[in-house]
Amino acid sequence: MAVVGESFHMDALDRVTGGGVGEHEFAAQLVREPGNAHDCNAIKVVVEGDHVGYLSRENAGRFCDGLDAAGGRATCGAVIRREDESRPWNVVLRVDYATLDSLAG
Repeated sequence: MAVVGESFHMDALDRVTGGGVGEHEFAAQLVREPGNAHDCNAIKVVVEGDHVGYLSRENAGRFCDGLDAAGGRATCGAVIRREDESRPWNVVLRVDYATLDSLAG
């Protein structure tokens, strides 16, 4: 599942990955952010304590109620990659869709 908004979190992604280029695997936290001024269903993605992006508005809307019921947090795998330092980092979540479907109700 793709993460959105990474371009606003390049400093955090550089800290998490050590900068440069390559592919890195991490555990990511999906954290509800109901006070978000742009999307009351927002779910942010946190890696190593740093906010690195969000689920898309569509995915956040689908999973927010279930994530709230699960205590507002869930963990999944994340791959952070960049092939060229002139390009932004890309974050992709490795999710268990059966777990996410259970959150979707």
